[in-house]
Amino acid sequence: MEEVKKWMRGLRAVQHLHLNGVIHRNLHPGNICIDFNGKLVIRGFGRARVMDRDQAMTLDNFTHSYSPIELLLEWEGPYDGKVDIWSVATLLCQLITGHNIFGSPNNRNPLVKHKELCGPVPQSVL
Repeated sequence: MEEVKKWMRGLRAVQHLHLNGVIHRNLHPGNICIDFNGKLVIRGFGRARVMDRDQAMTLDNFTHSYSPIELLLEWEGPYDGKVDIWSVATLLCQLITGHNIFGSPNNRNPLVKHKELCGPVPQSVL
């Protein structure tokens, strides 16, 4: 459990991104590394964007099983750093349980598992 706490402290870097107006948009285990000093490093900023609440953002080629439902449903309405928070929570669950709760990272349709774990998608999202 100490290791999980250490990783979560490292993931506070996501908060730093958000405070500086940046959304990563593709957090998953492949974009998180440990450097030679044991510090967590976030990489993979190719899909990162500056937050703009008036700008609709789409995302393709993302890691489905670490993404929130609004991305899975290809919702184009403006969104914010909460999409990263969902990914961080999914990573935390994986650290604790040892597996991705929404299935394989290659799973192209984790919506079934989302519904099983979180209930039906609210009409306001659709």
